[in-house]
Amino acid sequence: MRLVTYRHSETESIGLVDGDEVVNIGQEVSGKCPDLKTLIAGDVHQIVAGARQKASRHPLGEVQLLPPITNPGKIICVGLNYESHRKETGRPEVSFPTLFTRFANTQIGHEQPIWRPAESTSLDYEGELAVVIGQGGWKIPENSALDQANRARGVEKCCGLGLHAQLLTQRIVREVLKSVVVWGSMLSS
Repeated sequence: MRLVTYRHSETESIGLVDGDEVVNIGQEVSGKCPDLKTLIAGDVHQIVAGARQKASRHPLGEVQLLPPITNPGKIICVGLNYESHRKETGRPEVSFPTLFTRFANTQIGHEQPIWRPAESTSLDYEGELAVVIGQGGWKIPENSALDQANRARGVEKCCGLGLHAQLLTQRIVREVLKSVVVWGSMLSS
């Protein structure tokens, strides 16, 4: 299942990608699921199945794809999790990867313009894997962490995966004056 947040004719909605069309799931579930974040916190497969048959469709090429989750509660990133990357950056060896945050207002959708400050002549980028947690958990024992994440084929806790690209202005990577996170177009469960 490939889920998207999109804009069509100035209206924002959530949808299911079906071939080269977007099924307007938001049209059918807007009262109880106004956004993708709310949808994946519930029984996403059941909700989508119920709405799919009645919903209108738009050609995929006629919609503007937005970041899948436009209102994330948190964006927690893991850095220096590959030894080759750690060596490339010249950072000291660490026992655990570094955690850092991103902010919702630095996300842009698929094929959207990227801001580059005049002080920089180029952009640098990294490909990332984004894990979207559908429902929260607290003090999950290590021996049941994978069960928690895999329950209901990834719907109940870990809803899906998306592609994520971090773009940094090359001249100021170390100072990070401004960076942007570009989402891939779809959240897959």
